[in-house]
Amino acid sequence: PSSAASDVYKRQAKAGVDVSERCALESFHKNEIFFRPLQTSPILSKDDIVARKAWAQKFKGRRANTWLTTPDAIIDNKHFPLFRDRAGRAEAARRQVRGAFRRRGQEPRTWLVRNEPSQKFPVKGVQVTAAVVGGKIRMWRYVRGNWCGQEAAAMYGDLLKVMRRANPAKAARKHHCWTVLEDNDPAGYKASKGKAAKNLCNIKAESLPPRSPQLNPLDYCLWHEINRRMVSHTPGQQC
Repeated sequence: PSSAASDVYKRQAKAGVDVSERCALESFHKNEIFFRPLQTSPILSKDDIVARKAWAQKFKGRRANTWLTTPDAIIDNKHFPLFRDRAGRAEAARRQVRGAFRRRGQEPRTWLVRNEPSQKFPVKGVQVTAAVVGGKIRMWRYVRGNWCGQEAAAMYGDLLKVMRRANPAKAARKHHCWTVLEDNDPAGYKASKGKAAKNLCNIKAESLPPRSPQLNPLDYCLWHEINRRMVSHTPGQQC
């Protein structure tokens, strides 16, 4: 059974009520009580909090519609695990979403918020670099092999071509600088080869503070939707 169904069964047993899962869920929904997965909260240090505040103060005056044109691109990497065999499906089962019932808009209690796990890939998968340029996904690049400075350098070359096509007027200027919003990825974006490629392409990075997924639209929009669809097609998983 799903996590929501398991929660219903436990409540039924505790209350001593013999009722079907469907009736219990319909009753919850009529009272505006829905199943919500556990929220994930990153582990922040004091330096992380200071960096977040400094970044927010720097860009708080930028209007919402300005983010469609400034920076010139917003990029991010994402690893999607592929559960193709028995071991992979077992790993997927261990990742089954857990949560609790609460009213719409109600903030979860502290024990319903888990710390963000470290980035580990126990199963094989596909890693992608995507870019938002002019409010649209204009680059979708698969990482061949391990993500590193050399891969990042090749990616910046492709990104430059994309930005030139999307903004030919700026590309025609003699002296111009491309701005790219990215995170503090040390393996690629901040690697020496990655930095050298940015200098060669006249790209200036606007780096997000560490552990700030809420600030990148790819995190809460594109990646979230892809994960939702992947989970819906994974055996034994439910959205």
